[in-house]
Amino acid sequence: MRRLTKFEKFGLAAAIVVAGTFFYMKKVYDPQEKALKKTVERLNKVVAEVNNLKETPPLISVRERIEKQKKLLGELKEKMAQRTVKTGAQHEITELLGRITKCMTRHRLILKGIVPKPVVPGDFFPWNVYQMTMECSHSGLIAFLEELKGMEDAVRVRELRLEKSEGKPLQATFDLMI
Repeated sequence: MRRLTKFEKFGLAAAIVVAGTFFYMKKVYDPQEKALKKTVERLNKVVAEVNNLKETPPLISVRERIEKQKKLLGELKEKMAQRTVKTGAQHEITELLGRITKCMTRHRLILKGIVPKPVVPGDFFPWNVYQMTMECSHSGLIAFLEELKGMEDAVRVRELRLEKSEGKPLQATFDLMI
C-alpha cells in the first residue's frame, strides 16, 4: 500500500472534521437548540401572563367589597326565610286551589267543575293536574290567566278549549297543573 501524500492527509483530516461537525450538529446541537427554543417560548408566555395581570387591589377596597357582599347575603337570607318551600303536600295543594278560586271570583269567572286527573311527572317535581270548567268573559279569562302567570307558585295551564254557544256565556275548559 502506498503512503498518502501531504495533500491527501490534509484532505482526509478535513473530511473527518467536516463529517464530525455534521454529526455533532445533527445529533447534539439541533436537539438542544430545539429544547432551548421551546423553553424560551414557554418563558415568554409566562412573562406575557405576568405582564397582563393587574395590580392587586388595595386591602381596604377588598374589605369593603366583602362587607357589601355579606350585607347582600344577609338580605337574601331574610327574603328566603319569608318564602315557603312547597313540598306538594295535600294541604298546600288545597290552599293553592283556594287562592286560584278566589282569583277566579275576582275576575267574575264561574267555576262549573273541577276534576282531578292522574299526576304527571315533571323535570323537577310531579304535577298535580285538575281539569277545570268555567263560564267566563273573554276579558275576565285573559285577566285570570295573567294573574296565574304572575303567581310565585308553579302553575301551568294546558289544553285550553273555548266554546261559545248562542245565548250562552263563553265556556272555558283547561288542565290546571300545580
